[in-house]
Amino acid sequence: MSSPCGWTITKCGCGSCWNTYGPEVQATASTLAIGVMWMATARRYGLCPITVQPCQRPPQQDQYQTYPVDRDTYTGGPYISGGQWFNSCDSSEDSGCCGGCGIDLDGPTTTTGVTKVTVAGVVVPPAAYMVLDGYHLVRVDGQCWPTCVNYSRQSPPDFEIEYLRGEAIPPHVQTATERLACEWAKACAGGTCALPARLRSLSRQGVEAVVETLSAKPGEIRTGIPEVDMIITLENPSGRTMRPVVWSPDATSPRLVT
Repeated sequence: MSSPCGWTITKCGCGSCWNTYGPEVQATASTLAIGVMWMATARRYGLCPITVQPCQRPPQQDQYQTYPVDRDTYTGGPYISGGQWFNSCDSSEDSGCCGGCGIDLDGPTTTTGVTKVTVAGVVVPPAAYMVLDGYHLVRVDGQCWPTCVNYSRQSPPDFEIEYLRGEAIPPHVQTATERLACEWAKACAGGTCALPARLRSLSRQGVEAVVETLSAKPGEIRTGIPEVDMIITLENPSGRTMRPVVWSPDATSPRLVT
């Protein structure tokens, strides 16, 4: 995620002060607080709605294999499923191929996070699939996902999935974000707030200034508000700038539509 999704501020973490500020102050305070907390928690949280058209392009294998057909060990050609023969698509086709009864999404997501799945324009019932391990979308109704996808056919598309990618914001992170937004709102309105000025001492004649450092190490984000910084430390004790990512050249990501 390149920007926070699904983060909102509807109240202050320190009381009912939020409604006392105008729309401009609320918007500014929300943007600042959400941006800081999203980055401070390693960009982990927030649900982003996306639409993908899954497809994989495995190398061709000139043989057959009986069910189950696993995408990692069987890459194309005819196969048997439920006592019937099926033809998977040829990897040389421009449309590409995607694997049998389970496909990988760019997670994390959940079963309830998958909002809509369509195959050839027909909506697949939610009871027909589930998400395993936070990214693997499998059919549980005895059917399989399309084995071929033709990207040139978009009215309707062959295979399309709409889902929410990311992790839901925990209540304690939400509360800390609201607390920070409240202090930003006070500062924007010219009131007294808990945000540190960071200037600890000043010697006028010697022009010597001592500025308080909030971060203990490079990359670490601290706000100067103890209760907010406690949550940041709890969620991101190592000061990571983003969540860990595992990447493999053998894995093909679904085609992103929106």
